[in-house]
Amino acid sequence: MKINIGGGFKRYDGFVNLDADPLTNPDYLVRLGEDVLPFEDNTVDEVKAYHILEHIGPGFFQLMKELYRVAEHGCILDIIVPHHFQQYI
Repeated sequence: MKINIGGGFKRYDGFVNLDADPLTNPDYLVRLGEDVLPFEDNTVDEVKAYHILEHIGPGFFQLMKELYRVAEHGCILDIIVPHHFQQYI
């Protein structure tokens, strides 16, 4: 299984979408960093996390534990976060 966490309206072929905003019509409505991910242990082989981890706050380590739990051996974690020197316009 491949999951896209906190992707909002962005969809990727073959990926299941998780988001906290029901307006984005996710496959799973999940509050990342608070909820338990709705998957069995060792069942996810790829995770996309684009520009979401910087928004998790105090639940960051809880989310990391959950991703570790659901990730199968060799899982790809594709993570993009902004550089702290990035200028916002």
